[in-house]
Amino acid sequence: MSSKSTTGFQDLVHFLARPKVVLFAVIVAFGGGYIFQSKAFVQLILVPVGICVAIALIDIGIAICTRLLGLVINPGYRRHVIQTVRAVWKGERQ
Repeated sequence: MSSKSTTGFQDLVHFLARPKVVLFAVIVAFGGGYIFQSKAFVQLILVPVGICVAIALIDIGIAICTRLLGLVINPGYRRHVIQTVRAVWKGERQ
């Protein structure tokens, strides 16, 4: 079993980009902005969370593009992916 090591910053970005965390941040930001009557409070909370969501989306996009390029360029990888999809489709592999 291999695990990819990540930095603390990457872990923080992926944690802050989770939908529940984003929803909580939006609620806290607008609730606090309403209570304190301050748009600066909303920006203080939503800007870092928005940046983390953008980084996570870019990371997902890069991963998808890398896989698609692997399918297009590398015939061995393409064969492996097709075999895996075929095995899952037939129910031989989960």
